[in-house]
Amino acid sequence: VISSIFCVGLFYLFIQHRIENQLDSNQNNIVEVAKQKISWESELGELFHSTNPTAFTDAAEKGKLSVVYIECLYKNQTESSVRSQNNGSGVLISDDGYIVTNYHVVEGAGKITITLSDKRVFEGVLVGNDENSDLALLKIEANQLPYLMMSNSDSLSVGEWVLAVGNPFNLQSTVTAGIVKTRNINKMEKNGVESFIQTDAAVNPGSSGGALINTKGHLVGINTAIVSEKGQYEGFSFAIPVNVVKK
Repeated sequence: VISSIFCVGLFYLFIQHRIENQLDSNQNNIVEVAKQKISWESELGELFHSTNPTAFTDAAEKGKLSVVYIECLYKNQTESSVRSQNNGSGVLISDDGYIVTNYHVVEGAGKITITLSDKRVFEGVLVGNDENSDLALLKIEANQLPYLMMSNSDSLSVGEWVLAVGNPFNLQSTVTAGIVKTRNINKMEKNGVESFIQTDAAVNPGSSGGALINTKGHLVGINTAIVSEKGQYEGFSFAIPVNVVKK
């Protein structure tokens, strides 16, 4: 009897061990299946999304926060009333309110009004300008502002993606994408600037003085001109390299 009980006990332990091993094996299989499913879902996600979905969105967000709307009022030389107004864009280059724009945007302005991306409005002061390079430096009294870091425009490559950020047609902070078509072009040398970046990113009236940025969200140029018989974008535009701005 004792031998029978002992044999039954051994058989029970054997069966229990087999069951536990089978359970462990099943659990491992479940884990492997789950891992494989996650891997497939990840691959499908990459298949149906852009290869680098944040390349443009992060850069565009930086640009929109750092580009301002500029409105200039002009007075008639013989009258005190406001005669006309002009508008354009500018780029915050420091957290304490320094703004770079085109000189032709603010040239001769009696009053300069700056509107930030968060809708706050400030009076702008012209700190300095260089008519030959069509650049102007403005200042507003504010701190802890978003701004764009300056990159090295000499490192730009033809075919590289860039984003143009500005305020065309009085719209607030629009973003267009294109590629660098040519660097160091001197087609517009008669305007005083000998070196331009040519892109096919859309730039329309009101975007002058806005930012040309790379996909890292760094400033590579100041949008300044379009070549068009109609006065609107027709396929290519020009930006002043940021290395010229640094000078």
